[in-house]
Amino acid sequence: MEYIKSEEANEDLLFREEVMRQFEYFYQYMHGDRKEPNEVETIFKRSIEFFGADWIGLIDFDLEVGAWSTRCFYNKRTGSSTETMIEDAENAAQAKRWEQAIRGGKPIVIEDIESIREEAPEEYAMYKRLHVQSVLGTK
Repeated sequence: MEYIKSEEANEDLLFREEVMRQFEYFYQYMHGDRKEPNEVETIFKRSIEFFGADWIGLIDFDLEVGAWSTRCFYNKRTGSSTETMIEDAENAAQAKRWEQAIRGGKPIVIEDIESIREEAPEEYAMYKRLHVQSVLGTK
C-alpha cells in the first residue's frame, strides 16, 4: 500500500471537497431555483472561481484549415463574454503545442509561459499578446 504524505493528503482532501461543492452547485443550478441567469456564462464564472482563473472558454481548432477561434468564453478581468483580444480566426501555426495535444488527446499545462520562450517563440509571442501568464487546456 502506498501512503501519501500528510500535506499531500490534506491538499487532496480539500480539492475533493471543493469538487463536491462544485458538483452540488451545478446540480442545484440545473435542477433547482436559479438565482443566476440560465446560460453558459454562469457555469464559466463558477469554473473561474474553482480554478482561480482569469479566462475560461471553449476553443475551436480546425486542424485541416490551420486556424482556431473561441466559441464561447468568459473574461474575469472585463466581466464579459464578448470583449476579447483573440481574433475571429487565429493562425494555428502559433499554437503547435495545442495541435499536438489535440491529436494526442493530452492536456496542456504551462505554469509560466516564460518556460517556453526559447522552445516555442511563436506560441510565447501569442500568449504575451493575449496577456496570458499560465495555461491549462484539455481536450
